[in-house]
Amino acid sequence: MSNKTLTYCFLLIFAFNSCKKKEIDSIIQDKIIGNWKIKNNEYNKEYLEINGDNTFYYKGVSHLNESFSIGKWKVVKDTLVLNSITPKECLYVVNFGTYCEHADIVIEDKINTTFDDCEPQTISNLYKAFIDTRFVLKKDTMFYVEVNKNCSNELNKIRLYR
Repeated sequence: MSNKTLTYCFLLIFAFNSCKKKEIDSIIQDKIIGNWKIKNNEYNKEYLEINGDNTFYYKGVSHLNESFSIGKWKVVKDTLVLNSITPKECLYVVNFGTYCEHADIVIEDKINTTFDDCEPQTISNLYKAFIDTRFVLKKDTMFYVEVNKNCSNELNKIRLYR
């Protein structure tokens, strides 16, 4: 086999694999775009809107406050990854995820805000931060992937469904 033929075969295999990956990513993206309800706990109503332009919008409502987030999303293999964009206003920040109840967890000693040394005007409007927050798609449901080593790694604690 000549070098030209070998190079041509290699390029063909590479092109086929690239197209296949893009096709798989496209199928997953088509499945996740749209509106989702978040099942986290019985006290909050939470919603996530995944847009076709790789942006997302989150809204949460509880009896004490409301929270929101905007940001960008991407798909890595079978996993949706969300990253928030910090707003320009001063707000209290709460990270998205499970709240562990283990005794060995160190509690943060600082109240987080969107900017250092700012004082939010209200406690009833919070910013929910998504920082490399991951969800795995299984059929028609997405499951939150817990990354906190102090929490169990069960996928069924937080789910997104339509």
